[in-house]
Amino acid sequence: QELLVIDDLLSALVGIEGRYISIKRVRGKEGYVVFQIDSSMDLALQELTRRIFPLCEDFVLASQFVESRSHFKTGLVNHALAAALRAFLLDYQAMVAQLEHQFRLGRLSVQGLWFFCQRMMSSLNALAVLIEKAMSNNTSGSATLNLLHSQ
Repeated sequence: QELLVIDDLLSALVGIEGRYISIKRVRGKEGYVVFQIDSSMDLALQELTRRIFPLCEDFVLASQFVESRSHFKTGLVNHALAAALRAFLLDYQAMVAQLEHQFRLGRLSVQGLWFFCQRMMSSLNALAVLIEKAMSNNTSGSATLNLLHSQ
């Protein structure tokens, strides 16, 4: 079961459903998703997996923001912010690729995955808080700059 969960988690880290992990869209909130694990999984694996879900949810939110704000019609400030977030997400995806490589070599457990994801969790969560505020207020221009400065 652990190997199947790790494979599903590696997919979930980039916003893809797996056999035991599903993605539910949050009604009324564009770009918001909730990850869920099959209740038939081992309880210890479920707990460790749930600890990683906030990282998966923050990635999906950031990806949605980048896709929706990467157009010049959203303003130059939002376009620049989306470009900076895209560069950050590329680093994140490189981390996931390295974790997948370790998994393919047989060197990754769920605990190891949790350990390696912790560094990225705080950074991506801080960006997700910023993105939530920007999306809820539909900021652009100086409002986005003020939001960046206040965060």
